[in-house]
Amino acid sequence: MQIQPTNVRFLAGYRRAGLFDSDLVAALRAADLDGMSLGDAFRLLPKWPRPLVKSAVLHLVWSGHVTTALDRPLSEGHVLRRAA
Repeated sequence: MQIQPTNVRFLAGYRRAGLFDSDLVAALRAADLDGMSLGDAFRLLPKWPRPLVKSAVLHLVWSGHVTTALDRPLSEGHVLRRAA
């Protein structure tokens, strides 16, 4: 599997933990994201604005809390996996 450099550059925009609401990140960390698509994860917490949830989910991918295939361009269909 060859990682797409564009995916790494894109996810790097979500690397700064201090930019994300700690309550939102905690709620996502507590959720069972394993096996969930990115799109479903983006819609997981409807009480939060979707752009904030999306950013926090992508931060969790960058930080290694969850993983997904990076060998093709990221899409809402990518499946999240619990990090080993």
